[in-house]
Amino acid sequence: MKRIVFFIGIYIFFFSTYSQEVVQAFRPVFSVGVVGSQIDGDTYSGFHKLGYFFGVGINRQFSKLIEMEFAITFLQKGARSNYATDSASLNNPNNNFSLIRLNYVEVPLAIGFNIKRFKIDAGGYAAYLFINPPHDENQYGKIVDPNFKNTDFGWLIGFGCKLKPNFLINLRYQYSFVPIRDYYTSSRGIFHGQFPRNLFNTGLYNNYLVLSFNYKLPVKPTTIVAP
Repeated sequence: MKRIVFFIGIYIFFFSTYSQEVVQAFRPVFSVGVVGSQIDGDTYSGFHKLGYFFGVGINRQFSKLIEMEFAITFLQKGARSNYATDSASLNNPNNNFSLIRLNYVEVPLAIGFNIKRFKIDAGGYAAYLFINPPHDENQYGKIVDPNFKNTDFGWLIGFGCKLKPNFLINLRYQYSFVPIRDYYTSSRGIFHGQFPRNLFNTGLYNNYLVLSFNYKLPVKPTTIVAP
């Protein structure tokens, strides 16, 4: 929690020290949305885990075509596999269920390309798991797993559409560069891929989509004082 307060303090200081002229170029952006996620390497599949997403960013427009955006966001990633609902499975005490909630504060940095009403962006992110051990449970109850890593680093790519000049709906796909957790004691039965993919497939990875609504504050009009 102290690290989160530190990052937010640095962010506020960074924003507040700009002069009025620079604030007009660096525009605040407010975002809210939903996350659909899964964890690669856990033997389950599908973006079944829904989570929250909200944050504040700073956008810098370099030209009509190119812009850059930096943000601090809070979001929940993870994985979910629900009980099977067929009659045979409902009466089976070993009916599989899994739920992992990973709460992160994340700092994405992306370059965007504007094409009329549409926007394509790409970049990377760094994230900190601020509740660790995370919420983890299966059909037998809650699990305390202290082996999740505190940090997550990855890449992102997105596509957006401007509903109005300052309103954007955006869909991003994001994936971890490095494992968020090493494999369990035995990863027997898990396909690690062929060479050279198996050199990088060494654990569990966040794999998720973020659908967000974004509002960018309009540029303040410049006031000219007559001499």
